[in-house]
Amino acid sequence: MGGHCWKVEHEGVRRIADRLRTLAAAADTDALAAELTLVVSTDPAAVVGELVVDCANAVAARSSPLGVEDVFTVFVHDTGGRPVSIDDLEPGIRAALRAIVAELNGDSGARDAEVGLAVAGSSLEALRAITHCLRWSTDLAAGGALPAFSCSLPD
Repeated sequence: MGGHCWKVEHEGVRRIADRLRTLAAAADTDALAAELTLVVSTDPAAVVGELVVDCANAVAARSSPLGVEDVFTVFVHDTGGRPVSIDDLEPGIRAALRAIVAELNGDSGARDAEVGLAVAGSSLEALRAITHCLRWSTDLAAGGALPAFSCSLPD
């Protein structure tokens, strides 16, 4: 997949993303909360970008190869299976989901723009984007069938 243009050194970001996933998988909520607080206050775009690439790589590994004219798309639906507009998602979560699709389609410029949008709001909105990407990445790392990406709809 595409290159990275985030501020934090890639190896450090990789370690942070891996640590977040390890803490989430172990349900170590105290350590995870402390780590997420640090990420949100330093460079959330770098970590979201790394988790986006992780998600895209896991989806691509489970998908049939695309033809030249093919692209990845996403369909959003509620728990009852009814379609939901992607625009109904919170802005940061919507941008994170779009960043994954951009990465899957090989568009690193769009991926980077969407990653920036995913963390552009308040610290709480950035935290929501990070936790959704972390959840998706953790679910995908578990292997097996391709899971649905769970999202929260705003009230």
